[in-house]
Amino acid sequence: MATEERSSGSTLLDALRIAVQLEEYGYSFYKEVQGFVESEKGRALLEYLAGQEVDHIKWLQVEHDNLEKDIKEGRRSDERLNIDLPDPRIVFSKKDEITQKMDSIEATKFALDIERRSIEFYSDCGQLTSVETAKELFEKLSRFEESHAKLLEENLSYLETEGDWYGYTPILEG
Repeated sequence: MATEERSSGSTLLDALRIAVQLEEYGYSFYKEVQGFVESEKGRALLEYLAGQEVDHIKWLQVEHDNLEKDIKEGRRSDERLNIDLPDPRIVFSKKDEITQKMDSIEATKFALDIERRSIEFYSDCGQLTSVETAKELFEKLSRFEESHAKLLEENLSYLETEGDWYGYTPILEG
């Protein structure tokens, strides 16, 4: 993974910026794949995952902006993290190749790999930061990505055995 990483002299602000970019790439990937999936269940799952990415972007941007403001106002310094940051362009470098193939199984495998990388990245960031709000956010994101990976694993299994998507059924709240 060394070719996919950036310098270990990274800061918390750097990690938050990269996390936003990863989520943005994830959103565009899910939307593109949704365009070639014929199954209504598959499209619903991809729509759900794309929507989740939008939420994650918002949360990360708020945390980044709050931290940046605290740094500018002298209330905090930008914490150094001993972590290699993934380069979203490299992580998603096969995205166009996958979406051109229009193969649901390959797209699901690719998405599952990205979710697993995100889990690792968010988990590492959560363990390394001493900023409590960032730690909580990274832990929350790691749990969300774990649930996404589980959905993708179930769908991959279903695609490979049944030839169709398992899908996603939203839980009604209230």
